[in-house]
Amino acid sequence: MTETEQITTGGGGFFKTLFDQSPFAMQIYSPDGEIIKRNDSCYALWGVSESVAPAHPYNIYKDEQAQRLGLTSAFNQALAGVGNGLRDVEYDPSLSGRAGRKRFIHVRMLPLRQIDDQVEGVVCILEDNTENRLVEMERRSYQERLEKEVEIRTKHLESLLQFSTELSGLGELGSIYGFVTSWAKSLLKFDHSTLFIFSKENEELYMGETIGFPQSMVGSFCLLRDQGLPSLVAREQKVAVVEDFKTEDRFDIPEVIFEQNLTSSLAVPMLNKNELVGVLIGHNRAKRVFSDSDISLYQNMANQAAVAVSNTVNLCSLQRSEERFRHLFENANDAIYLVDAETRRIVDCNRKGLVLDGYSRSEIIAKKMFELYPREEREELDDRYEKVLQKGSLTSVASFHHVRRDGSRIPVEISSSLVKTGGQKLIMNIVRDVSKRKALEEEQEEIAVKLRRSNRMEAIGLMAGGVAHDLNNILSGVISYPEFMMLKLPADSPVRKDLQKVMESGQRAASVVADLLTVARGAATVKEAACINELIRNYMVSPEFYKLASLHPEVTFVRRLDTDVKTINCSSIHIQKILMNLATNAAEAIEGTGKVEISTCSRLVKEEETGPAGVPVGEYTVLCVRDSGSGITRHDLEHIFDPFYTTKKMGRSGTGLGLAVVWNTVLDHNGFITVNSDGQGTVFTLYMPVNSREEPRNTAKKEESSLDGLHGKGTILVADDEQVQQDIAEKILTVLGYEVTTVSSGEKAISFLKKNGVDLLLLDMLMEPGLSGRETYKEIIRFRPDQKAIVVSGYSESDDIKEVVELGVHGLLKKPYTIEEMGRAVQEALQGSC
Repeated sequence: MTETEQITTGGGGFFKTLFDQSPFAMQIYSPDGEIIKRNDSCYALWGVSESVAPAHPYNIYKDEQAQRLGLTSAFNQALAGVGNGLRDVEYDPSLSGRAGRKRFIHVRMLPLRQIDDQVEGVVCILEDNTENRLVEMERRSYQERLEKEVEIRTKHLESLLQFSTELSGLGELGSIYGFVTSWAKSLLKFDHSTLFIFSKENEELYMGETIGFPQSMVGSFCLLRDQGLPSLVAREQKVAVVEDFKTEDRFDIPEVIFEQNLTSSLAVPMLNKNELVGVLIGHNRAKRVFSDSDISLYQNMANQAAVAVSNTVNLCSLQRSEERFRHLFENANDAIYLVDAETRRIVDCNRKGLVLDGYSRSEIIAKKMFELYPREEREELDDRYEKVLQKGSLTSVASFHHVRRDGSRIPVEISSSLVKTGGQKLIMNIVRDVSKRKALEEEQEEIAVKLRRSNRMEAIGLMAGGVAHDLNNILSGVISYPEFMMLKLPADSPVRKDLQKVMESGQRAASVVADLLTVARGAATVKEAACINELIRNYMVSPEFYKLASLHPEVTFVRRLDTDVKTINCSSIHIQKILMNLATNAAEAIEGTGKVEISTCSRLVKEEETGPAGVPVGEYTVLCVRDSGSGITRHDLEHIFDPFYTTKKMGRSGTGLGLAVVWNTVLDHNGFITVNSDGQGTVFTLYMPVNSREEPRNTAKKEESSLDGLHGKGTILVADDEQVQQDIAEKILTVLGYEVTTVSSGEKAISFLKKNGVDLLLLDMLMEPGLSGRETYKEIIRFRPDQKAIVVSGYSESDDIKEVVELGVHGLLKKPYTIEEMGRAVQEALQGSC
């Protein structure tokens, strides 16, 4: 029995055992190509059972797939006695009418021999290599994909490198926007490429650049929070892909997408350190699937663009900031110095600093900061710098002095702080020139001194005014009664000389009272236009001046008068009093030989000029009295205008009222006075407002007239609260030929005039208690508007005098008065028109 017969009939033997138990699929072919026997492994390989196989006999010669794969050829070789094998034959059972999946099989065709070595069939051994082959195929496929991906990414990296290199060379936002959209369109083959910029202020995306959409949309087209694919990307800060806008429901789609016939899109956020800068988006008209490489490339481009945009914006902002700093630095109102913290050298300085110190920029930058300060202040400045280095800044302001290029010193205030730039520590000094403020403070202090002096003068003036009022009433009797007595005495009576001395003493006392009234600024003075040069000439030929010159024979008096000075509105008597007091003080200030100069000039104080302290804008006639004495001490300067303050020795002339009279007279004339004094002399400067509306009157003294020319006729009412004043007025007026009635109050004067008429009313300004002279006169002119009146005053407020003059009084008579003064005043009032 042959081997084949043994296997097929179930006979024993080694070959049969091997055939049945082999892990490899084995099948035996007959010489005509039919399978006559399979082992269990073979049935397992093909997934069929032994009972089913005979129903589907298989013949290798009829299997076209076997012929195509070379199985039939191998079978024939085996029949010819030549064994051979085929590896990884890709066999699909379904093509041969069999069930099962495609297999990769190692096939060996071996001749089946008889004992006599005759081939009686073919043994086909099948080894399933499907799993290994699939793994290998997957590995090869992965390798191919990987190589392709590496190739793509390499190209992308090369493109990104070129993109980045060219992008870094752009410095303007418009150029960056255009470059990015152009590269994105080219690399990723978009039909439309657009760059949106995110606005932090209103949280909108506005179109920065586009290729494909109308250019009119650039800068004007904005997307709100929930509108369009860019808004979705901006909100989620993630890549977003649209395969077909027609089926998209994640956001509202702008109409322009459909107008442009766009179908698919890829959008990526432009991020710089996780901060949204904008959105880069590309569109295609056809449907498109974007690979991971496409998305990665696009995202990298977007992020690099974000960095470039942010850097450009920051650079522009920095440049603007530097420009603003430089503008502020150069145009600051204060001087600013940047000083190297280690070397203390000036590294920069603004224009104000150059003006402050008088150096050029090249000169001042070469200097150490200490060179701008006096030696005695440098140690303090160095200590300040050390504190700045420790604390970073000093909020306190320090006072120093700057030494200018010409050597002059300027008071300054410094604030310091530490700044760092480019790794260098700098101390920034802000230096303020306070010279004007210091001058203003000094001026304010001077004004404050004047105010305090004015307050003192006012207080003393109130007292002096009250005293003067009472003294004038007393002196009226001292002057008037001796005059009455002399009228009754013969011309050769020895008593007349004594009475004359009493009158002169009274008049000297009245002069002192007049000074008190001037101090009180309550004297009733009449001002008229006068030439100050003429007043000076009159004084310098007066007995008072000759007496002064005789007392100081070594003092030279010099007159320097400007012939073009304008007239002033003044009380000539008081201006002459000023001249006398200032000339006397100047002469007495000189020890031994010296000079007193009296000068005049015109002065126009303009708005833009820095005039003397307290002197406002205007035109002035200026009077200066200068001496070559030893000067006035600072302490005395603060008090020289105080009433009763004097530095003169006991026994010499002076009451302490002279300069107080000067001060108050100047103020009463709306003028100003300054005093400058040093070791070489003193100068008093008086600024008197000019008066160009009137011609000056003749200031020459009138010739004395006898009483005969002062007599007159008429009725006169005298109203005075002092009985002595009533008696004096009545006696004088009676002597002069007038009919006189006296009353003791304003109320009685009103009552009398309502019943009786008089030619003239003599009205005292101060009557207590009851109505004052002003109030009385206002009431009288209501029912007697043409009533002539003379105001009599020993003391009165200026406002009261001005008001009654405006109401129409015909004269002003000062207490104490003489018979001549009374007679002349009455004559002028009666002869004047209403």
